[in-house]
Amino acid sequence: MEKGSDIVSAKVIGIKKQKFICETESKEILVIKRPLKLKSDKIFTQIMFDILQNELWIPVNRKLRRFIKYDWLDISVKQFAF
Repeated sequence: MEKGSDIVSAKVIGIKKQKFICETESKEILVIKRPLKLKSDKIFTQIMFDILQNELWIPVNRKLRRFIKYDWLDISVKQFAF
């Protein structure tokens, strides 16, 4: 990622109630609040625990302290059909 960019790679290093503690590649700690729309979503919670356990890097907006809603995984396979 570009240095100074608002979009950075981070891994979840902790989960506390409605907050996710993330660490960027440059060792910056970001506390990201759970999105309000996903407050009671059990699947989202399980996914975040899986990401924590497997130490996966995910895109986050450093300035807004939010997870990126759309990324390369969100694109429908049909769009790549020839």
